[in-house]
Amino acid sequence: MATALVAGAVVFSVAGCLRAGAPAPGATDASASSSSPLTATASPPTAGPAATGAWTPFTASPADWESWAPVMAGVRPATDADVSALQARAETVLRRTFTVTAVGGLGEFEMNWSPTHARVLFSVRSQVYLETHSTPGSTAPPEREAVLRGPLTVCLHQEARCTRITGDEDPGDRPHLFDTMTDSLVYLASASATAQAAAPQLLDEVRGPGATAALTTVESPIGRLDCVLLVEDAAALDRLEGKPLEPGSSESDHTVLCLDARGFVVVSPGASFLPLTAYTSMRPDVPAGFDRLPFAVHAYS
Repeated sequence: MATALVAGAVVFSVAGCLRAGAPAPGATDASASSSSPLTATASPPTAGPAATGAWTPFTASPADWESWAPVMAGVRPATDADVSALQARAETVLRRTFTVTAVGGLGEFEMNWSPTHARVLFSVRSQVYLETHSTPGSTAPPEREAVLRGPLTVCLHQEARCTRITGDEDPGDRPHLFDTMTDSLVYLASASATAQAAAPQLLDEVRGPGATAALTTVESPIGRLDCVLLVEDAAALDRLEGKPLEPGSSESDHTVLCLDARGFVVVSPGASFLPLTAYTSMRPDVPAGFDRLPFAVHAYS
């Protein structure tokens, strides 16, 4: 598949991720944020809430993300215990059931998640026009640079049709799998699920030989984030303290992963199609029947 077909169609950056869009189905009023950013400290990260513990819903304003200017604090070498704690935190999320909304490069979207199924919805004025379905464990293959992580079932409501894609489809002489807008939404949906599912593997790779890992904290609209960075050497740590963290920019390629207190991936690796996930709400449940496909499934053609 020609992955270059939309790789440059939508550039996701801190500003690009936050263009105003229509509310996703079930989104709450984000103007009254219930989250209070925590003061960044150098305290060791913890594993986060237990998989069976209660999660408190949150909201965050898109405007807060638009003006977000994270600064790295408490930069220090990351120990194996630090990485293990963050890995456990990320794995906790994979075992949970929840619904989140977030602002992407094409507006706000909703993701419903369970340990066995993930659905991403895009809508206009509460009318769904595209949804994708996937199995969380199948969205994080070793090919991290791939734009599309299949298999993925894409359902177009205007056409009342679902199409199963794997990432190996050949569009022939066409420049797109579907069209420019649809392809961009499909890749965004794939990246949203992959960013979370791949987090434990990415953290495990930090332990690899030759890797110099650092730990830092930054404040965000949904609370303190713990970030693991890959740096050239220990001498680089002093140069990072107090510096801005810029997801998606060429200056932040050393960023590996930033997790919030629950384990949600907020910042993904610099090469990701979705370097920043600007969460606007979370609730610890999913809609009934979210894992049912709305239309018959057809082969890609």
